[in-house]
Amino acid sequence: MNRFNLLLLTVLLLPLGVQAEVNDDDVDESDGDKPAAVRQIALNEVPPAALGAARREKPDVYFDSAERIIWKDDPVYQINGAKGRDIWRVYVTVQGNVLRVERDTREGRGDD
Repeated sequence: MNRFNLLLLTVLLLPLGVQAEVNDDDVDESDGDKPAAVRQIALNEVPPAALGAARREKPDVYFDSAERIIWKDDPVYQINGAKGRDIWRVYVTVQGNVLRVERDTREGRGDD
């Protein structure tokens, strides 16, 4: 996740009372551009309560990836999926509390 995406995520989650503190010292040296507070993870690494909450919130969405984000020393899972031309992101706590749901629409006619 580049710095712009992290900034965008911070702006979106600030109204929820969630804040991130990321600075240049937090950059992970393994791949150079991912802050230590954000990690791409496999869906099977998402706690069952968090994944279950995302699926209950959006039952028709096919979830295919996730990121683990540390906010105020607590993990928040961004669970990503798609339905048709819509891309969905559901932000969930370890306990299964849905914090935010976002939708983007892909460009194109939808037949490709």
